[in-house]
Amino acid sequence: MSVNTRGISTAPTAAHLCKLVGKTPEETAKLIIEFRSQTFTVQTWRAVDYLQRRLSGENAEFLISQANKDPRTAVGKAALETLPLINHYIEQHPYKKFYALSPSKLVLTPTLQVPLKPLGMVVNDEGAMILSGQVWKNISLNSHAFRLWATMLKFGVLDNDPDLDDFHWLEMSAPRKGGQRELNVRTLDAVGFYSEEEFSGYIRNIDAAMAIVDKAKKSKRQRKSDPKQGNFFGSDD
Repeated sequence: MSVNTRGISTAPTAAHLCKLVGKTPEETAKLIIEFRSQTFTVQTWRAVDYLQRRLSGENAEFLISQANKDPRTAVGKAALETLPLINHYIEQHPYKKFYALSPSKLVLTPTLQVPLKPLGMVVNDEGAMILSGQVWKNISLNSHAFRLWATMLKFGVLDNDPDLDDFHWLEMSAPRKGGQRELNVRTLDAVGFYSEEEFSGYIRNIDAAMAIVDKAKKSKRQRKSDPKQGNFFGSDD
């Protein structure tokens, strides 16, 4: 869940934040405010629990049976739709071992930190690499947002482990609304990183946008009390 404690603002995941970063602070602030105004009744992130268990070697049919019984209807549905894609990934990209990873936080500024939530790490003959992705069905990171996410992963994870220098992002969205999900493996070679100078510019962009959002929030609170205020990014628990 998004929190604001002692001035520290936290987005649900780095991917959430990256898809809200525009070319200017004003554009970023507008996207954040629009995102905050939406009502989220469907939360599917916990479907990754099934994906991690499959990547760890659990039986696919057993996991499908469990997903069919999941009382969290949206989570179970997302798991049923994405487990076949994970099976396809395992067939196309064999590995020796999978390790689920706990979320880590990347501090962007003294007042902003973002959680990095990779699916885990796979080890093969060439070494180790990060597996990441989202279970969104109708949302995909564009080239700018994906490169920004990759840069956050670099500074938050890859640079901290000399054995890690690559990743696979498992894109599992539908290419068109109403369509079926498809697996698209997005790699470092396809996206690259922003330079440290470019990344610093985007951090300044986000920091300035947060100030704009905060000012707008205070202005609205002065006009009318709203008990739903205080959550910049919504929830993805």
